[in-house]
Amino acid sequence: MDFNYFPFPDTIRESQRRFIETIIESDSRFHIVSAATGTGKTAASITAALNLRDIYLNDVDFEWEQIFYLTPKHSQRKIVLETVKKINQLYEKNIRVLDWKPKEKTCYTNRDCSYRKCPFLGKYHIFVSKSLSMEKPPLPSSPIWDAVTVHNFAQIHGICPYYAQKYLAPMADVLLLDYNHIYARIFPVPDGLLRRGVLIVDEAQNLPDRVRGYYRLSIGMIEIADFGRSMEDASDRVFRFYYQDIRETPSGYISGIPRDLADDEEEELEEFMTNIATLKNSFPEFMRELSDSMKKIVGKKKLFDYSDLEFDYRRIKDMIISLKGCIRFMRDKFEEKDMIRPFERILRFLRYWTGYASSESTIRYWIKEPDDLLINLRRIEVGDIIREISGEFKRVIYQSATLFPIDFYIHEFGLDGFDEDLNVQVFPSPFPAENRLIRIVPEPKLTFENWGSDEKSDDTMKSLSYILGELLEAIPPGRVGVFCASSGLCERLRPYLEDVTDRSIVYAPSVIKTFVKEKMLSDFFEKENAVLLTPQGGSLTEGVDYPGDKLIAAFIVGIPITKYDENHRIVQEYYRENYGRDLGFLYSTVYPAVAKSIQAAGRVIRTESDRGVVIFIDKRWAWRLYNSSFPREWYLNTQYELISRSLTELKVEIKRFYSRL
Repeated sequence: MDFNYFPFPDTIRESQRRFIETIIESDSRFHIVSAATGTGKTAASITAALNLRDIYLNDVDFEWEQIFYLTPKHSQRKIVLETVKKINQLYEKNIRVLDWKPKEKTCYTNRDCSYRKCPFLGKYHIFVSKSLSMEKPPLPSSPIWDAVTVHNFAQIHGICPYYAQKYLAPMADVLLLDYNHIYARIFPVPDGLLRRGVLIVDEAQNLPDRVRGYYRLSIGMIEIADFGRSMEDASDRVFRFYYQDIRETPSGYISGIPRDLADDEEEELEEFMTNIATLKNSFPEFMRELSDSMKKIVGKKKLFDYSDLEFDYRRIKDMIISLKGCIRFMRDKFEEKDMIRPFERILRFLRYWTGYASSESTIRYWIKEPDDLLINLRRIEVGDIIREISGEFKRVIYQSATLFPIDFYIHEFGLDGFDEDLNVQVFPSPFPAENRLIRIVPEPKLTFENWGSDEKSDDTMKSLSYILGELLEAIPPGRVGVFCASSGLCERLRPYLEDVTDRSIVYAPSVIKTFVKEKMLSDFFEKENAVLLTPQGGSLTEGVDYPGDKLIAAFIVGIPITKYDENHRIVQEYYRENYGRDLGFLYSTVYPAVAKSIQAAGRVIRTESDRGVVIFIDKRWAWRLYNSSFPREWYLNTQYELISRSLTELKVEIKRFYSRL
């Protein structure tokens, strides 16, 4: 079939063509696309989405639809912006793409976001009122609405850049957002102004855990009790905002004269004060019930259900309604995080605690700390949430290089039994097999017990650093990645690594700010002979390109299994009870960890001309439990072919590989 918008029409791969055509022609709403790293998923999915958008435009039953592209990675956002820019140039289009930025990255003044404190906010509402009366509302001159373009547009019109994004969002063809904007429903633009056409979820293997994070809460009894003070502080701030000539008596009572308010402002203020009064009246009794319930549970049972609790649920329901009203008022009038956050935390607690926002997979348990009692609430299964929210779009594309085993992610996305509305595509790497050398070194066993304890750590680190030193010596001068299972392992390995190689070592922790990450990458790329030491699953091992000779080899050191603590033990127990011992361990532990490792390995080969070596180091990589999830194109017959028989033999193999280049 013929289609438009592909940004590189002369070099389109057969896998990209099939990717695009299948999504355009299929009647399925949900699409899962597992395609090897570097195969051009971004260009293909955007092309498919734009062609679908044209189809919707030509259908009288549909309105103009927007494309929502979800990615948490700054580097991936840049790729999307460049892709749309290329499409506009090549096809002489004016496709508008908005790269949404959070408030803290767009604010001019770093002040509280309120009309009385920020002049740009007031000017924004005047600007919007005028724009609505214009035949052609003002827009930036460039259709690529990145941070710089939005900032300049806001500066020209004297308005707040963050609110400028709100103004522009309904007029964008493509919205670049984070997962939480859609799946935590926190995108600040009203749904009525948006048109949910095509949803593209990039690095989709991370989506289920992100959604679990939105339905996870750990809160201490001390924090809950402190909410009484938070209510008093909020009342005081609101009073001082709406009243003048305020006087405070020695007893702490304050009084004042109301400011001139419009009728709707008076109604909103009265509603807020009513809600606060409801909370203040209900909270002491709620705390008593909570304390009594926990006394009956602590020490007797670790996991408990809301049926174990004794509450006046009508009172809880009224508190939830009042909390929502207070939060809505404060967000609209103040938008001060420190003021709103306690209300949001208590609202989440009440909803999950009592079952209003929970499911059969919500687990509740307590952890005793020296000076507090933590109450933990976690929702394990989130597939129904993902399916429900994704189903609000006309077409959904989940894409990644590591969506396997496919059945696991079908389950994670809540699509079990949705065969008629689901299309799955799996594309192996299109790059020549002779361009890569992938091997497993089955030693040492890099569990935390072996590298994190004083007794075994030194021996383990000496063994690991010896292996790395020998193999680094076999690799010609260039840039190499050492991607460890955790930040702790990176830090433990670093001094040992410095002793076995002359290469410069650039260490990057798992979470770093964008400008710091770009500086680190720049420093790394400037060095001709260097090692990038960073954790798997971090900012530099997912969604980052290392084209050409920017990365000639990578060591995948260890398996990034979630630390086994009380929280993870309880999650494992849930999976074991519901899916059996073996499948439960795969779901809770193995598959998420291996996905991070494969993502890290994918940094080496990104294009047809890239060549490089990937070495997996850990005894457990030789076990079928972990290596059975390796991409099929990595071996001829069985994954055991990848296991190296000796270090000496592997060094010879590495030298022979590079000598052919």
